[in-house]
Amino acid sequence: MGELPGLIDDKISSEEGSDEKSTKNETKNIPKNYGKAIIIFIEKNRMILESILKENEHDYDALLSKLRSIKKKINTISDLRNLWEQ
Repeated sequence: MGELPGLIDDKISSEEGSDEKSTKNETKNIPKNYGKAIIIFIEKNRMILESILKENEHDYDALLSKLRSIKKKINTISDLRNLWEQ
């Protein structure tokens, strides 16, 4: 019975480590999900974007095509930043 507290302590510390790993993975996915959410917003709100783009003499279909082609490449905040600077 003397070994039981040690086993419980080991289990608690290993569970804490898994929580820490999952938190890091969730944080890592935030920029990726944010970038994809922006693209989804653009896809679902065509009329709003078309009116904005027409004011600046840009084409919605061209923008959407470009965004779809790079959608899977957005993994970090700097990827998003580079997209807006192009």
